[in-house]
Order: sequence, then structure tokens, then C-alpha cells
Amino acid sequence: MEFTNDLISAVNGIVTDSKWQKVGPIDELLGKDNILLYPDITQDEEQTQIDNIVLFCIGPNEFYAIDCACPHEGGPLELGDIEDTGNEGLAIICPWHSYDFNLKDGTSSTGLKTNVYETRTANGDLYIKCDHVVSLTNTKDQVKIKKAQENEEEEETIQKLEQLQIKDEKEYV
Repeated sequence: MEFTNDLISAVNGIVTDSKWQKVGPIDELLGKDNILLYPDITQDEEQTQIDNIVLFCIGPNEFYAIDCACPHEGGPLELGDIEDTGNEGLAIICPWHSYDFNLKDGTSSTGLKTNVYETRTANGDLYIKCDHVVSLTNTKDQVKIKKAQENEEEEETIQKLEQLQIKDEKEYV
């Protein structure tokens, strides 16, 4: 198997920079208008305040990733339309107030800016550079369910202890 310099450079950059993480195989991501990436709070529960990221698949090797929430008033950018703004390139248009955000640098003609995340393709996979761990699965719901189950188990234990205490008190009377 022959490796191109671009592939070697891309893989080397991903391996040596710990902020790069694999999203998944490009073949599985293509054909979807957008893909939501969620903070993986199973890895770090302090990540609950981090925004979701939306990943736009424009073509086989053209991906853009930005925060889902519009910095203006929190509009869902993942529901916006992508428009070619000419020299400035592609922009996502917020469906709430039509604010535009450049997919490459996050800038807007309104003066606002949103976070963008660098993406790379290497050996058939897509990678994203991000300070926090992301997942294709909404782990917030998994953690909520787990905590609810733990609370339910704790409540059952308390009820059993209270019943034993009442039983013990009756035996001594």
C-alpha cells in the first residue's frame, strides 16, 4: 500500500494533536444534510454546558463543523439553509432571524461570530478538532436515565430500611 504525503501529514497531525477525534467513516456520513455531535458527558460530566456541534457534509471531502446554537438568540443553526455568499464562501443562515455565519471562520455580516471546528479526512474517516469529547449519541439522555435509575434504587433502599426500622420498633413494643 502506497501512502501519499498528504495522507501521512494528515494522520501525523491527528495523532500528535490530542484534540483531534474520529467522528466516523466518511461513507456513513455522506448523504446526510447535517449531523449533530453531542458533548460526551460519559467521559466528563462537567461538559453539560457545552453546545452541540452541527457537522455539514457538503461533498465527499468537504465538511464543516460549527456550534448548533446561533450566538444571537440561540436559534438552531442545524435547521438553517446553506448559501453561497460569493467570495466569502458558504454560510449557514439562521432560521430565526436570517443571520449568516461563514462555515470556514464563523464570522457574520452582522459582526457576530460563532465557533467553528476544523475537520480533516484521512484514510476514509472524518476527524474533528475539538477541546471536548464529542459523540454521535446524545449522552446527556443516557446520563439522565442512569441518574434516575440510581435515585430510584436509592429510594427503594431507603423505603426498605424504613420498613425494617418500623418492624424492629413493633417487635420491641
